[in-house]
Amino acid sequence: MPGISFILKPLPPFTLELTVWALRRRPNNEVDRWDGKNYSRIFVFEDNAVKVSVSQEGDLNKPKLCVEVIGEISDLQTFKSRISATLVKMFSIRKDLSEFYSLSDGDKKLRPLAEQIPSPMHFHGLKTLQCFRRRILGNSALAETKGWRS
Repeated sequence: MPGISFILKPLPPFTLELTVWALRRRPNNEVDRWDGKNYSRIFVFEDNAVKVSVSQEGDLNKPKLCVEVIGEISDLQTFKSRISATLVKMFSIRKDLSEFYSLSDGDKKLRPLAEQIPSPMHFHGLKTLQCFRRRILGNSALAETKGWRS
C-alpha cells in the first residue's frame, strides 16, 4: 500500500510518550494507540482513511518525530501539509515553553516542581501555567514510575 514518511521537529522539551499519555487519558480510548514506542491513529482526509504512525528519535532536548503514513494519497504535497498541520496542533509541538521555564526558575515554590517533571504537558490552546498544573496533578503517578521524582 502506498504511503509517505517525513520528519517533524518539535520545540524542546518534548516527549512523545507523555504527550500521547495525555491524548489517551481515558482508559476506553479506542482511537489513539500507543505500544510504548509508536503512536498510531486512523485519520480520514477527503474520504480516504490513512494510518498515521509517529515515533520519537532523539531525546527530550533534541526531539525528532518520525511520521509514517500508509494509505491512498492523491496529492502528496497537500496531504503532507494537512497531516503535518494536524499533528503540530494535536501534539502542540510548536509551543515555546522558554518563558515558563524562566518564570519557574525565579520562583522558589514553582522551581522544585518544574525540576521534577521533565516537560510540562503540551495542551493546545492552554496557557503554559495551566499546562504545568495539569501535568503535575494529572501525571504524578507516571512521573513516579519513571523515576522522575526524588
